[in-house]
Amino acid sequence: MNTSALEIIICMGSSCFSRGNNRNIAIIERMLGKAVARNVCKLEGHLCQNSCTRGPNISINGKVHNEVDPVTLMALLAPYAGDDAGDDQTGQRGET
Repeated sequence: MNTSALEIIICMGSSCFSRGNNRNIAIIERMLGKAVARNVCKLEGHLCQNSCTRGPNISINGKVHNEVDPVTLMALLAPYAGDDAGDDQTGQRGET
């Protein structure tokens, strides 16, 4: 997992939340939950980031991403979720 200095800031303002960040937060938790639990990934929710018309907005390592739908978010997080995504429920790597 590429988690060096991973910081995610998700806008939780009402516009971004209703436009999709309510779903995006669940995707982040599912894809990076182990990293967040290990304090390897910093996940923060902020109120309005003043880009409401371009939301939902998410910042990853200081780069702001606008109009982030679930498919886009999964692509953005894929480089960071690689190792955990391959683990099965026992914590063992699956066969490839």
